[in-house]
Amino acid sequence: MTRMPNSTGVRIAPVEPVDRSPRQRQLLEPVFGDRAANVFATLVAHPALFEAWMPYCMYLLRCPEFSARRREMVILRTAWRCGADYEWEHHVRFALGAGLSQDEIEALAGVSGGQWTDEEHALLDAVDELHAQHTLTNETWARLAVFLDSEQLITLPMLVGQYTLLAGTLNALGVATDANVATGTDWTE
Repeated sequence: MTRMPNSTGVRIAPVEPVDRSPRQRQLLEPVFGDRAANVFATLVAHPALFEAWMPYCMYLLRCPEFSARRREMVILRTAWRCGADYEWEHHVRFALGAGLSQDEIEALAGVSGGQWTDEEHALLDAVDELHAQHTLTNETWARLAVFLDSEQLITLPMLVGQYTLLAGTLNALGVATDANVATGTDWTE
């Protein structure tokens, strides 16, 4: 699996806490305020768009239609396919917390084969198809329809689409991985 690395450098810097307007501060409050991750601190530079996007983002970040394990598998595979280092680095931590092993995470990046259930393999094939063709083959749809209900079948391409959109935005803007992710510390420390 090939991917284009993100090597743009920072194009739009995060809005520093001292430079934030009252509206930007209010918008960032639900995502750790002055300690907001670079993704949020950068995108809040466009407050109206940030405000419109945020509920959708947060819904799919939690994605109640899928287990945490499956959600993180889909997000990591999407991040890898999009060459989104920022997404990848952040969601590796979430994936480990959701029970994926380091070997499984490496398999999502095509480093090894991975031992997936038939259902997990169908989800990963769906991510690959959505990335490559922006649709699903009838065969993959039929495989998914065996174990996903209608809401999950709607959510899956939306989840892949959200993280594809975010990957392109992060890559184009050159959003840098947060220092605490690089050092392995927690947001609340």
